[in-house]
Amino acid sequence: MSRIYFGSINLTKKKIKDEFQNKKLIFVDNASEISGNYSIFFDSDKIFLHVNPNIENLKIISSDIERKRGVHFLYYEDESFDGRNSLIQSIKKSGQIYDVSNPIYGDVNSLKRHINNLSKEYNVKFLPEALDWLVQNPPILRMRLKTANSKKEILQYDLDLLSQEIHKISSYTDTIREEDFSNCLFKSETDIFDFIEAVLDKDISKVLSKLDEMVEAVTDQGLLLILLLQLHFLLVCLSCKEDKIYNYETVLSVLEMEDILGKYLSSDYQKVSFQKKTQNPIRVKIELGKKRTQSSKDIVKMIGLVVDTIVELRDNGNKLLALPILFHKLVTV
Repeated sequence: MSRIYFGSINLTKKKIKDEFQNKKLIFVDNASEISGNYSIFFDSDKIFLHVNPNIENLKIISSDIERKRGVHFLYYEDESFDGRNSLIQSIKKSGQIYDVSNPIYGDVNSLKRHINNLSKEYNVKFLPEALDWLVQNPPILRMRLKTANSKKEILQYDLDLLSQEIHKISSYTDTIREEDFSNCLFKSETDIFDFIEAVLDKDISKVLSKLDEMVEAVTDQGLLLILLLQLHFLLVCLSCKEDKIYNYETVLSVLEMEDILGKYLSSDYQKVSFQKKTQNPIRVKIELGKKRTQSSKDIVKMIGLVVDTIVELRDNGNKLLALPILFHKLVTV
């Protein structure tokens, strides 16, 4: 029976090898080559894992499955596979779709478990400062996930890139130190979230030292809009906590505005069509467990300051002056 795996290629490989220890795993980019060279005598002990197969490849794979020419699994980086395809529909109907996604950014315990597994796999030991550095500066992957009504973007830990880096370091040492990551491949997207946390922690020296880097990475308007979205998220979470609402599902419904969307008519008394902007429940759980020094009123003040700066910059304000002034104000709230 065929399967679909989506998420991390390394986690997919490990999952298949653990379950089918007597099989050889073969990665396939071109299904026609495998189909043309298939031999019942030499290939019966193999699992063919087709990586991001297109429509033409899916036709060939489906034909080979019908003729019982080998075991064929499909791998996709995310849930972008076409659910209208007959092969994919049959796999879905049989319940053979496996989510092997990377852990969500912020789920530090899960990240540490995976780091521990990788250290065993490559027979290396992390010194405490190296582990701390990796937890603070992990490789990050942006993923777009399909939901019932829309698509949403989430951040995940990039375990495949992490595995590559640890494998590289293990080639010359069995003890990993912080300096071993000085030339790593990570181009981490966590910086902007670390930057926002520094603002909330009132660490003005860190904020100002990273400000130019953040503006260069996402532009001044991009930085402020991301900050605005994060502050809105914090406002809802803090407001719920102040009202002694700690059930993450309730907080999630408030964030997704389930109590508002579709409940009111438009100005011409017609039903309003809308798409719910889904939120990540793990992110909500993590935030509800954090202790913040700010109150919801403080966050409202910060939102006002950010909005005023966005307007000022769009009216030809000077970002070299406006941004440092803004962040000095934010850390004093």
